[in-house]
Amino acid sequence: MKQTTQLIAIALLVILTACGQPENVHWQADQQDSAYGLTLGYSLPATKVQEIVGDQFNPIVDKNGNAFLMLFIETAKQYKLQNKTFENMLLAHLAVPCEESINCPFTIAAENQKISQVYKQFNFRIDEGEVDFSVEDQGDSLVIAAQIATANGKISITAKVPNNPGELVTMATKVTGSTPNSFFEGKESYRPVKISSAKIKTEGETWLSQFDLKPEPDVMWLNTEFSWDFSFSEAVAD
Repeated sequence: MKQTTQLIAIALLVILTACGQPENVHWQADQQDSAYGLTLGYSLPATKVQEIVGDQFNPIVDKNGNAFLMLFIETAKQYKLQNKTFENMLLAHLAVPCEESINCPFTIAAENQKISQVYKQFNFRIDEGEVDFSVEDQGDSLVIAAQIATANGKISITAKVPNNPGELVTMATKVTGSTPNSFFEGKESYRPVKISSAKIKTEGETWLSQFDLKPEPDVMWLNTEFSWDFSFSEAVAD
């Protein structure tokens, strides 16, 4: 009788754990999906960046006491979730390299995108907005146009850069959401194109005004030949 009771208790624990934990979701895109990423990077006092990510995360701090904040915009003409193909992905993130992962405290996207729903399922914050991002290949140059628009304001970014990508970068990446236990991880690769200058315009309240960021970032680059193979997971809290 005692053994039967123990088995029932174990079975109930397994069922409750499974019910409370989302099933892992596979997310991927490759070079054929016309995927690009645009990064605007800001070196800021670590105390300021710590306030943005909260106490659960530890930003990487350089020898000058600064941490790195990225405004990252990404697009793909198509992408896959659980091997099912979806079209027209457009996302904008604030992201911070931390000791354990890259933390993504804020994302702006249209909530009707399937990928937006997956982000929310795994406790990534999604704020409703419209993101536009295009890269036009003109042979010797690439023309970049991006926009992040919410009900409160808009950021517009335009640039023209030489079509001269660097060497292929391949890396293992882990990105966390609202808690360290919700994340996606896997591999990504891209060829970076340095952006020396860009026209950045803002209207109303934006991330730049909210976090007191100067319009011109410290560094900018474009991910070309961008691909990734990630899996969303939610770890059971200790």
